[in-house]
Amino acid sequence: MKFRFYNASYVIRLAFQGIFRNGLMSLATIIVLTSALLVTGCTWALKVNLDHNLKEINSYNKIVVFVSKETEDHTVALLKEKIENISSVEKVEHITKDDVLRSLFESYGDYGDILQMYDDDNPCKDELVITYSDSSRVNDITYQINNMNEEEETMGSVDKINDRREVAQKIDEIKDVAGLIFTWLMILLLVVSVFIIMNTIKLAVFSRREEVSIMRYVGASGFFVAF
Repeated sequence: MKFRFYNASYVIRLAFQGIFRNGLMSLATIIVLTSALLVTGCTWALKVNLDHNLKEINSYNKIVVFVSKETEDHTVALLKEKIENISSVEKVEHITKDDVLRSLFESYGDYGDILQMYDDDNPCKDELVITYSDSSRVNDITYQINNMNEEEETMGSVDKINDRREVAQKIDEIKDVAGLIFTWLMILLLVVSVFIIMNTIKLAVFSRREEVSIMRYVGASGFFVAF
């Protein structure tokens, strides 16, 4: 066991000696390999960052249902429950007209005082903000909501629907194109990196061909030479 450990340490010591003995070639090899791996890693990080940002943007693709002002609270709750049962709907958030007016106050900052005249007569409407999982079903979701507006229990409760379908479709197109481009770019960079690494190793071996020949002559094994 000690003999094997001695051989291993001896081989490792020779490997480090070879690195310092051929300093210029070793430095060039390290720079080339590091550059290839760095470019590949940066491209992957850029792809991950782009996917994350697109997901963040996609979170703004929501359907907003403006409830009629005359609609009673129990009808709004019933409408919300029915919308939650629609396929591809992940979440429905009920924002009251008071919350809408309060957010307007905050958005105007120092000029929000001009809206205080509406405290007693709030012109805003309740909103149902719908988060969905599949943008391809936006048309179906809005169609079902419009049908609810004709049902007896929730008739006339929907005043307007803002579905932003054009934005959702455009974001999906950008995601598909960006994903395809980065996938092929990663494949290309990996192929180039492997090619560079192979040629760098060949150049390193070629630069030490005399040393390799001497080791062969004295009976060194292929594993010893390669290591």
